[in-house]
Amino acid sequence: METTRLLLERCQRKVEDLERQLRSAKSHHASLTRELQRYSSESWQASDEYQVARHKISLYDLPDELLCEIFEYATLLCHPFIRSVLLVCKRFHRIIMSTSSLWTRIDLRFPKDLMDSFFPTKEYVETCLERSRGRLLDITIEFPRYITTTNYALDQVVVKMTPILGGDASMDLQETLVGVDWQCDSSLVEERVTHLETVAKSLIGSNGEYMLRWRSLSMILSEDEWGNFFLACMQDYPAPDLQRLEIMNMRFMEDWFEDGDCSFPTMPQLRSLKTERLCLHWLDPAPATLTHLDTAYKLGLLFDHLSGLQQLRHLCIRDATSESLYQKDPVTLPHLSKLYIYGNIDGTLASLVTPKLEVLFVCSSQTMVKKLLPNVPLIEWEWSLDGSKPEGIFSSQRDALGSIFSKMRETRRLYLQGFKAGMIDEIEKKKNRRNGGLPASLQVIEILVGGVRETIVTRTS
Repeated sequence: METTRLLLERCQRKVEDLERQLRSAKSHHASLTRELQRYSSESWQASDEYQVARHKISLYDLPDELLCEIFEYATLLCHPFIRSVLLVCKRFHRIIMSTSSLWTRIDLRFPKDLMDSFFPTKEYVETCLERSRGRLLDITIEFPRYITTTNYALDQVVVKMTPILGGDASMDLQETLVGVDWQCDSSLVEERVTHLETVAKSLIGSNGEYMLRWRSLSMILSEDEWGNFFLACMQDYPAPDLQRLEIMNMRFMEDWFEDGDCSFPTMPQLRSLKTERLCLHWLDPAPATLTHLDTAYKLGLLFDHLSGLQQLRHLCIRDATSESLYQKDPVTLPHLSKLYIYGNIDGTLASLVTPKLEVLFVCSSQTMVKKLLPNVPLIEWEWSLDGSKPEGIFSSQRDALGSIFSKMRETRRLYLQGFKAGMIDEIEKKKNRRNGGLPASLQVIEILVGGVRETIVTRTS
């Protein structure tokens, strides 16, 4: 009996203890509930204040000047989109219509296929010309691949027949049609070509009056032989305020390089010229203001032209190879400060004298540099994957770096892209008679790894 009584007392004490814990838990729960409600109330109040603050800096409360910057950025890739922004609201319409600088860009980006549905209109060009109110214009034109009826039809032969006959047979069929002087007279294609010419010529004007307002012209020509009608129209009128000119696909226009009667309009203010095929008889005489030239190397003609461009400050040479013909007598460019070379660098360095060069940029897979590098404070060297074999890329890069270091003289800073970071340590550790390691003048080496610049060598002079 005594044992049972003790057991019951122990159970009673346990029940009372659990009930006490339950009451405490309920009290704590009520306290937490009240605290949660208080914080929830404060949270909603803070949220309301935050929403009010956001409302105060909404798009509609921004000043007109900042909205103009936003509109300009929003139409950067496709300027005709400005017509959609114009319809958002009355305020946007008022700002855009009253800001002439928003209409100084004219983008005529025709589709690659002449018969595609989207096509720029003459109304868009005329609207920009009117609303820019006499300001200088920045023009971009991208022509379709072919803009003559026959060339377009011949290209379509390959496009349509390749899935049926295969690539080689389709090309043979195209060559056969060319050989028999086959002509296409499609009225639909002819109508589209006429429309394209009308739109493009509206940028020139009936008497070249709109060319007087050109500030920059960036143009990708079609691949038709004997060039593009737009160039023929341009050469009849001056462009006195044109400062930047970029023309691509000139390699398809062989006749323009042989015909001495072909020329460009007078451009006395031209400062920057980019083209993959340079022929300066168009620019005879070359403007004294031309300081930036970006062009591809072609048959040694480039250096003949450079002798007449003593005022150049930035020069970019693309597609240079070890087999290219280079100038026997070096050309001196006394004011050149930046030189960019894509491809083999030895022939270019041997053909140029650049006493004031400050930056040399090289993009190349060349593993052995034969010529001494110029005395420049900074060299940027990017390893090009073109022409390099994947299986031997690290060995090639190591040879290239050793060669670069051996040809450096007074360079203090080197910036590398595409190289393995550990190669610098390898070259320094394996220093010997043939491999002198890092040049004494070199103070800083930076390398781009994973999109981030890393400084891997820092030395004081």
